[in-house]
Amino acid sequence: MKKKFLVILIISVSALCGLYFLHMTGWNINHIAGKYTLKDNELPGLLKRKTGSGSDEENKRFIAKWTILTNTLKENPAIFKARLELAELYMAEARITGEHPYYYPAALKMINSVINMDPKDRNILFSALSLKASVQLSLHQFTEGMKTAKQALAINPYNSAIYGVLVDANVELGDYDEAVKM
Repeated sequence: MKKKFLVILIISVSALCGLYFLHMTGWNINHIAGKYTLKDNELPGLLKRKTGSGSDEENKRFIAKWTILTNTLKENPAIFKARLELAELYMAEARITGEHPYYYPAALKMINSVINMDPKDRNILFSALSLKASVQLSLHQFTEGMKTAKQALAINPYNSAIYGVLVDANVELGDYDEAVKM
């Protein structure tokens, strides 16, 4: 009787540890059930850099990181953190190469895919909204960026970076008094 109880206890603890691991790595039960799949062309590629756009070493690192992230997402489309890391990579490429018209929409595509998947982890949603607000400001969509930043702020009012986004949005919208209050 004690042996049977011990076996059941070990299996139960193992199952809980497994679910905790899946949750912490960005997986959710919908992914396990196969709810999320990648559509054709959902993962934008990297453009060939022009001469003088960053170093060759940096370019190689970006290509390697992009390859890892896209392969991860092809295997497991619901890993939210990989989608957000890919968005950050696109944002960095926009700044390095000046290819804003290509990379900012690519970043928004990844960010919006996370938001639309409705992550249960509030930290993931906060990160997605913060990144989205930053991209919106980069695209001079100041009113939309302000709205998105306020959604992020409602989730986590203790993150200093979101206040930076709100200050920038207020300055760009000409509301200097509100910017100072932030």
